[in-house]
Amino acid sequence: GRRSLERIAVSLSTTEIVFVQIVAAEGHRLNYWKSVLAILVGEEKDVNASNHRAYSSPSIGRQIGKVEESVMKIALGSFLSIFCILVLGITSLEAQQQSDIEMVRAANKAFYKFISDENVAQFDLLWAHEPYVRAIHPVSPQVEKGWETVRAGFMSIFERYDNIHSAMPKPQIRVAGNMAWVTGEEEFRAVRASSGEEISGTLLGTNVFEKMDGKWLLVHHHVSLAAKPQK
Repeated sequence: GRRSLERIAVSLSTTEIVFVQIVAAEGHRLNYWKSVLAILVGEEKDVNASNHRAYSSPSIGRQIGKVEESVMKIALGSFLSIFCILVLGITSLEAQQQSDIEMVRAANKAFYKFISDENVAQFDLLWAHEPYVRAIHPVSPQVEKGWETVRAGFMSIFERYDNIHSAMPKPQIRVAGNMAWVTGEEEFRAVRASSGEEISGTLLGTNVFEKMDGKWLLVHHHVSLAAKPQK
């Protein structure tokens, strides 16, 4: 249609009534409304007789019926359009969330790979260099606060261990807005640099990510020793 919105006002005698506000889907349908309005408004002096005859006339009745049908079709069309927009919006949000989940999954996997490779340069890029980042390791005497302290803690691990293997095979990921958290069991194997002793174990890990400028960056890492099953 030529216009997305058309306001129709019907005047009967000296009283003005707003009849309906609708979306004009097709311009030619306005001709129906104009002809019916002209009949309904008429001259004030002939209103009683004219209106009685107008509403009695089969042709006018059919005309009004066509207008009502037109209005109902346009109203239904508008409803379906809004419904489609809502469905598309929900689908788009779901697609975005799935995309974020996959991005978090990739960042989480890269985190463990860079630990295993002792790739410090790439490791640094995975973190938000902010004062509010935190890390807790199984041997941490206290919470490591701020990027510089967190980084120093991991550098200490790289110094104490060789041949590190670290992974989270089955991460459980949750995304909410610009925050995401990942939990799962960690595999850890390494060789103590001081003694050559091989160590291995299962850890319980939590990683928290924040989306910054389109990238998911680590802001918190927490690892605990898994309790041994009771016999």
